Order: sequence, then structure tokens, then C-alpha cells
Amino acid sequence: MTKMGEVTADLLFLGLTRTPLVLGVAYLPVLANITLCMLYFLATKDLRAFFAIPLIHGAFYILTKKDPLFMELFMVKLRYCNKCRNRLFHSSTNSYSFL
Repeated sequence: MTKMGEVTADLLFLGLTRTPLVLGVAYLPVLANITLCMLYFLATKDLRAFFAIPLIHGAFYILTKKDPLFMELFMVKLRYCNKCRNRLFHSSTNSYSFL
């Protein structure tokens, strides 16, 4: 029994709303990790590129412990909080004039 006004969370609800993880890391950082290591391998033809996967995965694991959606939040920040290209001309302020 719960007290009046006390909020409880159902375990099924928590499980369905939690971020899906691969070995403790969200999908987007895992895909970025594998993609970057494969691109590095294709560019250098060096098999040691695949030894970086567990190291990068460990770094993403530490970051995911703090916030599971850190990569998605960073992408939203890059999308909506960008700096304009001519900010140095206007002394470090955003100005969208094309003079």
C-alpha cells in the first residue's frame, strides 16, 4: 500500500522507457565507435585499429554512466546552438548578415 500523494513507478514502465544499451552503452555511441574504427582500418589497412574498439567503448561506458543520452544531447546542441561563420568579424557575437 502506498500513502496518499506518493508516486510509485511500475517496473514495466521503467523497463520500457529506459534507453536501450549494448554492453552498457547506448546504440548511437556504439555505432559511432564501430564506424570510426572501420573507417580508420580502411584508410590505413592496419588491423590494430580494431584494438581501439574496447578502449573507446570503455570511454563511452564511463560517459553513459553519467547520462545515457549524452550523444543525442550533444547532437541537438550542435544542431541548434551553432555559431555563425562570421562571428570573428563582428567581435565574437552571432550576426547573420552576409556583408
